[in-house]
Amino acid sequence: MNYIETIRELAEITAPSGFEKAVTDRLAELCKPYASEITLDPLGTLLVHKKGSGKKTLLTAACDTSGFIATYIDDDGFVRVGELGKCIPSACVGLPVRFQNGTRGVIGCDGGVEVKDLRARHLYIDTMGETVRVGDACAADLPTYASGDSIVSPAMNRACCAVLLDVLQRYTGDGDVTFAFTAQGMLGGRGASPAAYAADAARAIAVELTTAGDTPESESRSKVKLGEGPVLPVSVGGTAANLGLIAELEACGVTRRAVDERGQSALLGLQGVRAGVRACVAGIAARYSGVMTIARVSDMQQTAELLLAAL
Repeated sequence: MNYIETIRELAEITAPSGFEKAVTDRLAELCKPYASEITLDPLGTLLVHKKGSGKKTLLTAACDTSGFIATYIDDDGFVRVGELGKCIPSACVGLPVRFQNGTRGVIGCDGGVEVKDLRARHLYIDTMGETVRVGDACAADLPTYASGDSIVSPAMNRACCAVLLDVLQRYTGDGDVTFAFTAQGMLGGRGASPAAYAADAARAIAVELTTAGDTPESESRSKVKLGEGPVLPVSVGGTAANLGLIAELEACGVTRRAVDERGQSALLGLQGVRAGVRACVAGIAARYSGVMTIARVSDMQQTAELLLAAL
């Protein structure tokens, strides 16, 4: 699979949290030739089932991105917004955005507000007179591009979706595997629990971005670096992974562990379903958590190899 082209295609689809239909429609098309069954759950998560007689496994990746929702439109057409997922308001000023109906705009902010005090309520979108309704959603309208082995994107979690697609296309074992492209992942991983309930699997592995600590301004003491393959976070955002499942993945050749204190994960939602699910994260190292994120194709490919070995 061509990761660069796949991620670029998926990243160009405007699908912020709660408004995932456009990206799940495309993912369903890409999955159809390899799936036994494809369904969309009530929350908007795409469930792709590859039937088998062996062990049941759930693989997840969030397919949404952070964005904004129109909350008020003044008489001059300026659009006030609320957050859909995590954002850094000061990094959003001047950001081009695109609504799901195709309308484009640029984010501005109220005058007289110090950068340290800037909040989402101080932001507005200048759509240059184009039509937007209250309740319409938008996301960053920036290009995804490659530089050598690196990919730069405002929707880097779609790289996690690409890893799942790669595994789906190549898996030939007898395991019973459900691939969940989850909705509302940027809103605390809400899509994870319904997906785990539907899959009824004994174990779940979430493919997620893991914060790299290899930049000069990094406040973490993490030794996670780009280009060194997948990482296995023992804890993400205060939620512990299943150590037994981590050991199973380590037996497949991955030895890098980490603690991602600032990250958010589907772990909590996955673990608390039915009588409990063994869950962990297969992490892809990523730099920056603002508008643009950098990750390595080689790390994505090695993560796919890890999952294939684990299945």
